[in-house]
Amino acid sequence: MKFGPIDHIILFGGAPLLAAFARDLADERKYAVSVFSSRRHLDEVLAPEGKPLRAILQDAGIPWFDAPDIHTDPNIRGLLSPRTFGLGLGEAWSFSPDLIERFGGRLLDFMGIRLPQYRGGAHYSWQILRRNRIGCCNLQVINEQMIQGVFDSGEIVKSREYLFPASVRIPQDYFDFAVGEEVAFSGSSCGRSKRAKTSP
Repeated sequence: MKFGPIDHIILFGGAPLLAAFARDLADERKYAVSVFSSRRHLDEVLAPEGKPLRAILQDAGIPWFDAPDIHTDPNIRGLLSPRTFGLGLGEAWSFSPDLIERFGGRLLDFMGIRLPQYRGGAHYSWQILRRNRIGCCNLQVINEQMIQGVFDSGEIVKSREYLFPASVRIPQDYFDFAVGEEVAFSGSSCGRSKRAKTSP
């Protein structure tokens, strides 16, 4: 899938992956970076900083917007251009056909699970119970049928599997290790070569 020249990346959502990826993008200064999030994501205290997402973004100088409804937010439309790429990372809203169309095919969603095996909640708990150590990163097209957190119907355009090490035992370990893999995957998808450090 080709997007043409991109100079601005808008990240939608929250959690440690968004924080890490946004900072990596900002550090490289290759793209302008903006974040649209919701109050529950912005107020979530993230490890290892022990700060809420809004403070992490502010410390990194990344513009962020608290958008209760992305479709009525006054800031989004002024940031969209033919050189804007959007990436969903656990966003709180489903995107309307109008907003999807305004991105012109440059709007994708990140899924950090094997599909369709672990679609749904508590996927790391299920993996532990099944003694499964295969992680996966996916990018899929956001389309009109997608209902955030309920139903994903977009085509998967890029996917990569990896293995969790033996030291990873509980769900939080899986989450912590996955962030490094997910940042590296997301970065390579945006043309970056930098690989994030992983732990434990």
